Amino acid sequence: MRRCRFKSWDLINWMAGFGGYKTYLEVGVGRGRNFNKISIPDKCGVDPNCDTTFRMTSDDFFKSNRRVFDAIFIDGLHHAVQVLRDISNSLSVLNPGGAIVIHDCNPQTEEQQVVPQASKIWTGDVWKAWVILRATRSDLNMAAIDMCRLRCGCGVIQMGHQEPLLIGIGLDGLNWKSLETNRSEWLNLVSLENFKVGFLSRKNPEKGVDGFPARAV
Repeated sequence: MRRCRFKSWDLINWMAGFGGYKTYLEVGVGRGRNFNKISIPDKCGVDPNCDTTFRMTSDDFFKSNRRVFDAIFIDGLHHAVQVLRDISNSLSVLNPGGAIVIHDCNPQTEEQQVVPQASKIWTGDVWKAWVILRATRSDLNMAAIDMCRLRCGCGVIQMGHQEPLLIGIGLDGLNWKSLETNRSEWLNLVSLENFKVGFLSRKNPEKGVDGFPARAV
């Protein structure tokens, strides 16, 4: 597998620079590898298992939270049902023009996405939550960035428009074989370069079309 020099924090900081993001929330801080490298001035973290701004579950945090954010990074419990809740809650506190970044939505091996964890590099079934949202939410704009196969990529969600996937199955019907067959379409997998072009066109609609390029890896 190729290594990637452009990490999740590089992506978030790049978007923050062009988007003028001032407030940041990270769900699932862990050892702080990503959180400590975020350059957004006003940032807070949520994790029940480490000392960060809010030492609690994401569910408990969102129940009591009254703040809104420009950028949100979701890297908490890698179970599809929980990821769906974290995304739904994050959308409700996202500022206009803001972005949600989802870690580990593009697993490279079947073992990586098995729940419970069965490998050192573990994505869980985050990808299933991503696909369900691609199939059920026409009011979002979603692209998974093929920026780092070793760390299994990042997905970006903004409010916008997308044509819902016609998959005909629910969360329980998704499996590894179906992802392998439909990966590019289901994830809307794009290269980092094409994502940047799409992001900038959304920030400056007069300079380009609204939306991320579809399946332009």
